[in-house]
Amino acid sequence: MGIFKKTSSKKMIKKPKKSKRVKPSRSGKNQLVNSKIDRIQWVIYIVLILYFCIILRLFFMQVICYPYYRQKAISNSVRIQTLLAPRGLIVDTYGRVVADNTIGYRLIYLDGRTTTPQTLQNMSSLLGMDQTSVGKMIKFGDLYKFSNENMIMDDIGPTLAAKILENNFQFPYLTVVEFPKREYLYPVSMSNVLGYVRTLSASDYSRLQNQGYSPFDFIGKAGIEREYDLLLRGRDGEEIMEVNALNQYVKTIDTSKPIQGAELQLGIDANLQKYMYQQMNGHYSAFIAMDAKTGQIITMVSCPSYDSSIMSGRIPTNVWNSYLNNPNDPLQDKCVAGAYATGSVYKAIVALSFLQNGIAPDYQIFDPGYYKVGNRIFHNWYLSGQGWVNMVKALQLSCDTYFYEISVRLGPDAFINLSKEFGLGKPTGVDIPGELPGLLPTQAWKQKTYHEGWYLGDTANLSIGQGYLLTTPIQMLEVYDIIANDGIGYEPHVLQAVYSGNKKYEIVPTISNQVSATPEQWAVVKQGLRAVVTSGTATILNFPKLAVSGKTGTAQNNQFKGLPHSWFCGYFPAGDTQIVFVAFVGGSESAGAMLSEKFVKKYCEEHNIAYQ
Repeated sequence: MGIFKKTSSKKMIKKPKKSKRVKPSRSGKNQLVNSKIDRIQWVIYIVLILYFCIILRLFFMQVICYPYYRQKAISNSVRIQTLLAPRGLIVDTYGRVVADNTIGYRLIYLDGRTTTPQTLQNMSSLLGMDQTSVGKMIKFGDLYKFSNENMIMDDIGPTLAAKILENNFQFPYLTVVEFPKREYLYPVSMSNVLGYVRTLSASDYSRLQNQGYSPFDFIGKAGIEREYDLLLRGRDGEEIMEVNALNQYVKTIDTSKPIQGAELQLGIDANLQKYMYQQMNGHYSAFIAMDAKTGQIITMVSCPSYDSSIMSGRIPTNVWNSYLNNPNDPLQDKCVAGAYATGSVYKAIVALSFLQNGIAPDYQIFDPGYYKVGNRIFHNWYLSGQGWVNMVKALQLSCDTYFYEISVRLGPDAFINLSKEFGLGKPTGVDIPGELPGLLPTQAWKQKTYHEGWYLGDTANLSIGQGYLLTTPIQMLEVYDIIANDGIGYEPHVLQAVYSGNKKYEIVPTISNQVSATPEQWAVVKQGLRAVVTSGTATILNFPKLAVSGKTGTAQNNQFKGLPHSWFCGYFPAGDTQIVFVAFVGGSESAGAMLSEKFVKKYCEEHNIAYQ
């Protein structure tokens, strides 16, 4: 009756079939073994490559880069300190030391320009300065990139130097370096001759390092110090020291001693130099004297002057400003770098040119006190006139009218060309840096400079040393040396001898200029110059037992509030000249002769020469 058919459960459930195990073949086993071996080989290769790289790196570092890392390791434990060579001494003609050496101390900051707040605070406490000032010193100190050393103070004094060295473990970024500090025994009166020294700036070092200069060397900046710097500076030494991690000294490894520079002997008499500077009393002036037969300068004074000792260090601002603002210009060497109108001292050259162009010495002109050129009147300094005047009298009384009239008649070329033979318009070659050539005007020069012709008034003005003519005191010294020696002039020089090792080298006199004239012509000019002293414009130099000859000169100069400047150029003894000299004083009409009188008396007293 049902619709379903009953079936058996045993028939409904089927048993799964048993799978058959397949045995691996021999070739499959080989593949598994080979795969394992490959992996091991790759690991070995990688390890070998790594070891090879390590070995290669070690070889590179220990063999190829050995010098670099050796130097780097040494630099971490060794400090190399340059031992500056003392500059050579400078002595005067009698062997008195005028430039010596003493010990100075420099403060060196070892971290370049890098600072930390703690560093600034520590240094501020140490130096007694505010942190801002310390930071500026580090920022603007003399940095030498090759060593990263920064010289922040160039002269700190022995007390502070000792304090820093004793407590160096507290300041591993600081060190103190000793140096031979220049000491000047006549710091003002001889400053224009000696000059001064200063440490090399970074630009100086980059320019001079190939010439053997070290970063902290001194270099001459003026005067003899500059002119003969290579002789004076010597050869630096070196000290190699072992230091610990705190930059503290452990021991000296090696030392090469510095060699002092050559000693220079000057022809200058230091005591005479000091005396003449005192006699100038601070006035704008210059005085030079030299041996007429050799050109050896015995005194060479520029006033006012500066202090060489101050100029060799860091100059206080107030001192520097006082130099710059002084209208009498203490930084200028007036002997070689001051160019001035000559006034009547030039008349000796003009008179000789007249003789060479046919003017007889006894030819006379009448001086009414003036001379008229076209519509212009040129006055004699003696306004009422000096009557009939010949050449000797014209020199004796410094008669302008005489020179006006004859120069206009002959033209300017006669005495301009002769002036060139005397060396005007070019440097004398004196061994003091900064010499100016002066100015010897010509017609071509005026046309080029002012775009106008040469007038008769220019000739008249030039004949008495006015107008465009400018000379230095050293040039006028050379002119009167030529006159004193009848046409032969010697090149002026300050250096007398050099002592190097056990050898002495002396300066040989050199003839610089020669002027051709007859003995009679020289005699006329010399007669006029002698008359200037015996009965002319310089009788203050008329000594009973010493024959002095020379010429006064007064010239206009706007620099001195309308006051003229004064010259005296001369020589003695007149018959057999030994000394030639020049005095120049600004803002005065007669001080040149007065200063010359003081020199002659002092020189004679020092050399036991009778003059009274």
